[in-house]
Amino acid sequence: MVTGAAGAIVAVSWNAAKLPRTGTAAYAASEAAATRYVRCLGLEPAAAGVRCNVVPPGSTETPVQRVLNPVAAAGREAALRGDANTSRVGTPMGRLAEPVDVAEAVSSLLSDAARHITTTDLLVDGGASLRD
Repeated sequence: MVTGAAGAIVAVSWNAAKLPRTGTAAYAASEAAATRYVRCLGLEPAAAGVRCNVVPPGSTETPVQRVLNPVAAAGREAALRGDANTSRVGTPMGRLAEPVDVAEAVSSLLSDAARHITTTDLLVDGGASLRD
């Protein structure tokens, strides 16, 4: 990509890299490391026009979500509602992401529409991270 003077890398992480949750310390740490790695990596090829970004989704309607929340309806509602005992704030938009929401964010960052966006993370979590 550097020799071709163009390109884009988008890593998909998890919003737990920014939002602590009980029972996820090791996984959240690995996601935070991956997020920081990609953002730092973006500095190296930036002058050659190569962009590096991260998309960290929150709770998403996937088979994994159903495994993590075995009682699907109750688990889904818990993810939306949040739980003060587990440091989960819920999802202010009131719905879980669908895989297409994440895919479209990635697609956007890979497109020329994002030609001046690099070393950033685009949260796709319905406001769950309460990022400022």
